[in-house]
Amino acid sequence: MPATDHSNRLPALAAEIRAAHDDVRRSALATAERALAAGKALTEAKAALPHGAWQAWLKANTGLSTRTARRYTQIAASGFEMATVANLGVRAASEAIAPWPLPEPAMAIRLVSTRPFEGKLQAVIWHAEAGFFDIWAFNSLGEFGGCVVSQRPVPVAQVAGALRTLGLRRSAICIETFPFPSLAEASVNIDAAP
Repeated sequence: MPATDHSNRLPALAAEIRAAHDDVRRSALATAERALAAGKALTEAKAALPHGAWQAWLKANTGLSTRTARRYTQIAASGFEMATVANLGVRAASEAIAPWPLPEPAMAIRLVSTRPFEGKLQAVIWHAEAGFFDIWAFNSLGEFGGCVVSQRPVPVAQVAGALRTLGLRRSAICIETFPFPSLAEASVNIDAAP
């Protein structure tokens, strides 16, 4: 059977790919714009209602769940630009806003994924210095995996992004807190953490 030459189809495929990508980008921007508009309108509606009337009004008038309404209002209040929400998506944007639990000085926290397919994906976070945290990762066997971000402490604002890089999501983690008195001890005894 002779080989078929599909090279004459490549320009058409390239055009189809570009058009599809442009549609996805426009759709993401439209979704972000509408999510921000919904959040602003929900915030205004909630402020106009008497105390205690929000849930009933929301259910009777919008068809939105409380969680979805909270997601929209958080995104609207976040100061995120439309392009940021479009790039992240509505759910990831609201997760990025939600604060991660961070340990107090002399303490550490261990975040362990509760999703079965992720095995023992986990991280340990502790104070490196004022306003900065070290995040250490463990692989699916629980073996030490090293510092997540460039072997440097992570500023508070970058903790959520570093944890997302690991695949840890707020909605699917178990959080344990334990004493962790010093960085030197942490570096030597990380595998002894509970």
